[in-house]
Order: sequence, then structure tokens, then C-alpha cells
Amino acid sequence: ARITAFLATWAYERYWIAKALSDVLQADGCPGPVMPGFQLVGAAHSIYVDYLLPTVASLSTLVVREPMSAGHMARMAVHEGAMAAAYRALIPRVDAPVAAVFRQILLRRADFVDFFRQEAAARIRRSTPELRSAQLHLWRFVPMRPDGVPDPDERRAIRSIFRTPESRLDVRSSDEAIGQLLPGNPLPMTRALRLVQHRGK
Repeated sequence: ARITAFLATWAYERYWIAKALSDVLQADGCPGPVMPGFQLVGAAHSIYVDYLLPTVASLSTLVVREPMSAGHMARMAVHEGAMAAAYRALIPRVDAPVAAVFRQILLRRADFVDFFRQEAAARIRRSTPELRSAQLHLWRFVPMRPDGVPDPDERRAIRSIFRTPESRLDVRSSDEAIGQLLPGNPLPMTRALRLVQHRGK
């Protein structure tokens, strides 16, 4: 019940954050995100997310029960932490009005990050099944990837956003908030950074 109540306000805040970012892009003359052409993998994934995932998630929750929440909370903690690190990395590189929007977004997202980290940590420490659920949910997870679908510019974007040693240290530290609770678990954003840096050479 606590998670459901929080997610209701979280979704509302996420909507207004997206609206603010859309306004920033339009003010800068950007027409908005360009939707990629048809891709078989993307289309298949969209069908899965829109039509099959609700059923699969419901059945999985019935089977796994409480430990499933630990996995969801761990994934959201890593995702929200990575997004906050991305905003912090971009603030010095944008104009003052945009930086002010980013700082407001960071202020609002701080509660998201704190909630998901606390909920994930409490569950991971509580039982082995919940720890395993968190590890499974973070396996091959890329926090900066919308809906799990790779973007053609993904590597270039991650490499650009986290291009300074300070920004890379920041996102690794964010990863550690959950990663330190999962022995042997590769940290999602740290893994992604290593991948794009290696392939960018």
C-alpha cells in the first residue's frame, strides 16, 4: 500500500517533469523527439510492453509474491539515481534558465531516489529471495534506456553526458547505493559506461 501510494504521486511528478523538459526543448526551437523508423526489435518490444507485460507481471507477482517488490524497487532506485546524475552532469553545460529548470527537477527527484533506495535496501537486507530478485531485475538493465529498447545514439549520448571524470564518479557512486548490497552483482550504469567507453576508443 505504501509503494502504491507513493507511485501515484511519483507518476504525477514525472508527468510535470516531462512537460517542463518539453517546454525547454520547444523554447530552444527543437521540434521535439524524432521517432525512429520501424524496427523489428522495437516493434516487438512495444507489443510486449503494451499487451503482454501486464499479464506476465501479474502472473509473476502471484508466483513470486513479496520478493518481486524488491526487484522493482532496486531497478527504480538505480534508474532514478542515474537520471539525477545525468542532470547534475548537464547543469554546467546549459544556459542559466535551463540550469534553473534542471535544479528544480533535481530537487523534486531527490525524494524519488531516497524512497526507492530505502525501500530496496530494506527488502534486500530482509531475505535472500528478495536479494535474488533485486539481482535478477538489475541483470542486463540499462538505466538510461527508455523501455529497455536500445537507441541508435545511446552510446554516443551516454559518453557525452558522462564525459568528465567527476560525472562518471557521480553515477558510479549512485550505482553503489544499491550495488554494495548485492555481492557480485555488476552495477548497471557502471557497466554501461565501461561498454561505451571501450567501444568509443
